Amino acid sequence: MFSVLGSPTKADWPEGHKLAHGMGYKFPEIVATPLNTLLPDASEEVLELMNMMMTINPNNRPNAKQCLNHRFFDGFNITEERKSSSKGFKRTASKDFDGVGGDNPYYN
Repeated sequence: MFSVLGSPTKADWPEGHKLAHGMGYKFPEIVATPLNTLLPDASEEVLELMNMMMTINPNNRPNAKQCLNHRFFDGFNITEERKSSSKGFKRTASKDFDGVGGDNPYYN
């Protein structure tokens, strides 16, 4: 994650730096690589959404509903009911040894 986002600064994530310091951990010094360099064919909307979702500070990261309200999803048929719950998602996968499927809504 840091190889894309770069190392978090104290201004970006003060709580993370405090936790790291308490454990004797020092974040590696890594320069960010812009997503548009890694994904040159991606739309501006998807790059913006990905950057928002990968915000290192969890206090500044959008929740799932906020992500679904992003302009990237304009034109998708996402009902308010689906934005606020997993209701309406059909379960088709079964849980494997790797934990994929079962109750995980991402795999249904």
